[in-house]
Amino acid sequence: MANRSAALVILALPVLLAACSGSSPSAGPPDGPALFKKHCAVCHGADGKDKVNPSVKFDMTSPEWQKSLTDEQITKTIKQGLPAKGMPPFGTMLTDDRVNAIVKDAVRKFGKEGK
Repeated sequence: MANRSAALVILALPVLLAACSGSSPSAGPPDGPALFKKHCAVCHGADGKDKVNPSVKFDMTSPEWQKSLTDEQITKTIKQGLPAKGMPPFGTMLTDDRVNAIVKDAVRKFGKEGK
């Protein structure tokens, strides 16, 4: 009986995880600022100015930083991380839609606010 219960839990786990992930198509478009706050702000600061992590030396609100990277470069960095600098990869945690929302609706918004 215990083996059967364990097997049911193992089989149900992916369904439960999918239900908790919020990846339902009816959930609407991803909220870039909320995703940034949840996954990025702990190191990059809620306002993108990196006051939280002294080892990070850039300010996402500066026009220079905004011009220095393309959306594709930022997307690649989010997905693959920068292990040498302590940034973990988020490619397995976040869908492409969520990463794109972070880039376009949060990171690029910092540039507009920094002007």
